[in-house]
Amino acid sequence: MSLSEFLRFLNTSAGINAAIGFAWSFAVEWIPAYTELPRRAKRVIMLGLCLLIPTLATVGLIAMGEAVLDEGTIWAALLAGFAAFMGSQAAQLRQL
Repeated sequence: MSLSEFLRFLNTSAGINAAIGFAWSFAVEWIPAYTELPRRAKRVIMLGLCLLIPTLATVGLIAMGEAVLDEGTIWAALLAGFAAFMGSQAAQLRQL
């Protein structure tokens, strides 16, 4: 998988979820206080990561010349991030 293919994968809901799952595994292990955060704070962190990952991937693709900076490109990245966030929260509805 090339770098541009990896960045394109990070612009999908599945890619965002994979990256966040990887990041969460380190956060829980390296930052013991993370498990004590309130659920609301964890949701805000999740939303931030879900929007940050595809946005950074899009910026990387634009910098590499693999994507064009336009409104559609940015909105596609943000929508993928929002879809990943909603999917993650749907799994936790029982606990809310």
